[in-house]
Amino acid sequence: MGIIYGIYTGASSIMWGWTALFLFFVLLLLTRTRLATHLRLNWIFGLTSNVAFFCVAVALVIGNTTKFQLDYHEKFEEKTEWLIARVNSDPIEKEKSYQIKLGIQGVWYDSAFKNANGQVVAYFERDTAAIFNLNYGQLIAVRPVFKSIQEPKNPSQFNYKKYMRFQGIYESGYVKSHNYIDLNVNTGAFLFQFAISLRKRFLSMLQKSGIGQSQLGVASALILGQKEHLDPKTIQSYASAGAIHVLAVSGLHVGILYLVLDFLLQWLGKRNRGSFIKTILLLLILWFYALLTGLSPSVLRATTMFSFVIIASGVNRKSNIYNTLAASVFFLLIIDPFLLLQVGFQLSYLAVIGIIYLQPKIYQKLHFKNQLLNYIWKISSVSIAAQIATFPLCLLYFHQFPIYFLLSNLVVIPLAGIILTLGLLVIATGAVSFISGIFGFVLNGTIWILNTIIMSIHFLPYNVIEGVHISGFECLLMYLLIILLIVMMEKKKLVPMYLSLLVMIGILSLDLLEDVNLRKHNKLCFYSTNGILALDCISGNGHVFLTDSLFYQNQKAMNFLLKNNWHNLDLKPEYFVDFRANATIENIPFSKHNSLVQFRGCLVYFLCKGNVEIPNQPIDVLYVEDFQLFMDQKRNIRAKKIVFSADIREWELSKLSDDNFHSLRNGAYIFDLK
Repeated sequence: MGIIYGIYTGASSIMWGWTALFLFFVLLLLTRTRLATHLRLNWIFGLTSNVAFFCVAVALVIGNTTKFQLDYHEKFEEKTEWLIARVNSDPIEKEKSYQIKLGIQGVWYDSAFKNANGQVVAYFERDTAAIFNLNYGQLIAVRPVFKSIQEPKNPSQFNYKKYMRFQGIYESGYVKSHNYIDLNVNTGAFLFQFAISLRKRFLSMLQKSGIGQSQLGVASALILGQKEHLDPKTIQSYASAGAIHVLAVSGLHVGILYLVLDFLLQWLGKRNRGSFIKTILLLLILWFYALLTGLSPSVLRATTMFSFVIIASGVNRKSNIYNTLAASVFFLLIIDPFLLLQVGFQLSYLAVIGIIYLQPKIYQKLHFKNQLLNYIWKISSVSIAAQIATFPLCLLYFHQFPIYFLLSNLVVIPLAGIILTLGLLVIATGAVSFISGIFGFVLNGTIWILNTIIMSIHFLPYNVIEGVHISGFECLLMYLLIILLIVMMEKKKLVPMYLSLLVMIGILSLDLLEDVNLRKHNKLCFYSTNGILALDCISGNGHVFLTDSLFYQNQKAMNFLLKNNWHNLDLKPEYFVDFRANATIENIPFSKHNSLVQFRGCLVYFLCKGNVEIPNQPIDVLYVEDFQLFMDQKRNIRAKKIVFSADIREWELSKLSDDNFHSLRNGAYIFDLK
């Protein structure tokens, strides 16, 4: 609660920390009295401790918000000539640039250096020779070309600004080759540099072992946590089959490694002080593997979780698994309170809780004497338990649900263990090319089988339910319903059943009310898409989408900019109309002839290059792509609203004397039809 309060209220006062210290001092005094054990007054101790931890959480959020710190680099912006920054990530190749995260070390102005901190995302010009030298830890001097990351410009668009803010990054910028200087100094931590060099070396070993290009992406993602080699088709196939989790090194991979190591080192437990040595070895190997895979949040969570399990087991203490999970959560949130709002953090812990609590109960419902059937049912029960615990959050964040998740996980879970083991064997025997090649051949064939099965599941009919939209409140109601149903089955009482029915009616009522309200919508939506015309003509839950064919086929851009809004409005599959074509759709109703669109009595005209003149009639919305043509025809315009393309610059718009216009550079424009 304290973390959520601190993040969403933007708390910045130092008094939160002082208040926490004062309350802990009060708690110390209370423990010296009989008050803490007095049954009728111990609520005072409980209340004080809860308020103290609430204040600690808010103080942690403030302390981890770099923007509030006195030496944040932005506070020197007016004077700064150069930013001295350290490369904090490997270059990620984008369509027109290389993305690199930079950690600010200081600022340079008036021929003097001053310490500063903060992080930025830099998009470097595609200069391969220069980028090749920008490895982790490298110090560079870069011009202050960074600006605040923009808010989303389209309704329901993914909030990249908030996503980066939770990582302590507030600014980004495009860096041309003449705007930075390589200082030829490396200040990166030795362990990280060592892990990165090992990762590159191990990736080279996988390549040399004979793994095909199409299998290499899965191998590098599953074994080393490197997702750069995955192609979009593979990612889409795994996502729709409900197996995307296998492509990110996470609890599944760390769990498999732990089980293998625990089995191999079990002989140590029988020796004197062997249990202590085994614990240390397990911790060292698991954390080295976490370091090797880049210490991603998912690996960090899983390794921390298993570390608590290993320590508890090593000291021969039978700990409550829920307390172990809570301890790992507490430990991680002290380090980084912003982890709480990361989707992966929420999903991973919910999945683990679901597996721990629900899997044994589900597994006991069926019994098979056949060992193979029993093994299949055990894996299925794990998948069902994890899906029950996570599906409301999946609907909230991803708006889809994979139908064949049981089928895919029957293949993915055992093959992931085999692939991880084979991959580690390829790396371990890399010095002996013949043996490494044998393991590589088997590994290549195993990944080919996995890819083939996943691709087959991907092409099954109705493989995924898409376009589902629920609110945060509906998500909470779904979890309440799940809890009530579990209590009902455990206690076998009627009260939880009645309450679950009430909650179910509440969810259905909210959904029905939402549908009724959405079907009243009649509007035009001009999306902000970097100068490409993208117009939605929405009538109830039907819509016509007018844009360029190339943009429509760009699924990455469509998903990022538009489709969340379609899910939010619960729209049916769109009628697509190419901007250059004429079309008539009677049941919307919609018609387009050349540059004129008529939608439910509303007239829209597109003033683009090649238009001779504006029609001599009143227009509801005029879309302008050619500014000079607009200025030439300005006297003839009779439009209620003018919408300018995002390509038209601010200095051009400053020539206009009135303000009856909207620039898509500032965001989408929505025109409600009466």
